[in-house]
Amino acid sequence: MKTCRRCHKEKDYSDFFKDKKASDELRSWCKECWMEYSKKYAKAWRIRRGYKPKHIREDIGFSKSSIGRYGYKLLKTIKETMGWKCSRCGSENDLTIHHKDHNGINLYKQKRYKEVNNNIENLEIICRSCHGAIHTVESRKNRKFEYLIN
Repeated sequence: MKTCRRCHKEKDYSDFFKDKKASDELRSWCKECWMEYSKKYAKAWRIRRGYKPKHIREDIGFSKSSIGRYGYKLLKTIKETMGWKCSRCGSENDLTIHHKDHNGINLYKQKRYKEVNNNIENLEIICRSCHGAIHTVESRKNRKFEYLIN
């Protein structure tokens, strides 16, 4: 048994991450405390350090895979016409593109590129949480998010 230096609870050795530099080869904080700490401070640390994901093109804010899928000109047009926020909730974080006819990535995975409808009227910018909610409603008929579907 070992006592966590953060929460001061006595816990089993399996509740601590390994650390070869420590005398007992275990970290001084338990796993639970480390996870809580990392969730709370990791994002703030990245912001202070100026962390920017390498796969995002800064001029339009989309990933290289999205550029390959939709094309640079189409993405730039979408961003200019629709603005850079979720059309459902107004969030400006973690945005993605949604096909209103629901035939987007599935047809790409099947390599049926010509059948994909990438007209600007068929696309909308939404955050990942709204995007997940839309597909949850469709697949599971979850009434909790029903207001998100047009």
